[in-house]
Amino acid sequence: NSYFSVYSINCLFNVSGNHQCFQWVLEVLGMIRSILLIGTSVTASYFDIKTRKIPNWLCFSSIAIGLFLSRSFTSFVWHMFTLLFLFALSAFRLMGHGDMKLWMAISTYVNFEGTMYIMIIAAVMMIIYAICTKSSFNVIKTFYYDFIYNKRICFFDQKDYPFAPFLLFACITYVFWKRGCL
Repeated sequence: NSYFSVYSINCLFNVSGNHQCFQWVLEVLGMIRSILLIGTSVTASYFDIKTRKIPNWLCFSSIAIGLFLSRSFTSFVWHMFTLLFLFALSAFRLMGHGDMKLWMAISTYVNFEGTMYIMIIAAVMMIIYAICTKSSFNVIKTFYYDFIYNKRICFFDQKDYPFAPFLLFACITYVFWKRGCL
C-alpha cells in the first residue's frame, strides 16, 4: 500500500517522461472507468427494476464522463463512432430507448469490441431468463414465428422485464474477464 503512494508521488513529479509513469496513469484510468461502468450499471438496474425507466441524467452524464476519460484522441473518435452506430441501431427499435441509451453510456467506458461482448452476454442471459419464464417465452415464440413464417420482424414493447440487470451482469463479467479474474 505504501509502495502505491510513493510510486504515485514519484510519477506525478517525474518530468522525464517515464514510460512506466504513463502506464500507471493508464492503469488508474482503466480502474476508474471500470468502477464508473459498474456504478452506472448498478444505478440503471435499480431504476429499471423499480420504475421500468432509466433516467436520462444517468445516461447522458455517463456518456459525457466516459468521453472525457478517453485514453487518446483516437479512442475518443472510436467512442463517437460507436455512439453513432448505436444511435442508428436504435432506429430498428430492437430494445427500449432507456436500454439503448444505457448501452451508449456503457460503450464510452469500454472499446467497441467490449461493447459487443457485453451486449452478447446480456442478450444470452436475457434469452436464458426468457426461456425459464413462461410469459417471456410466449413473446419469443411469437417473434420467432413472425420472423420464420411471415418473413418480418415483429416489434414488441419490452415491459415484461427490465434489461438493465442483464447489462449489469454482463458488465461485471466483462470487467472481471478483462482484469484477468475469470
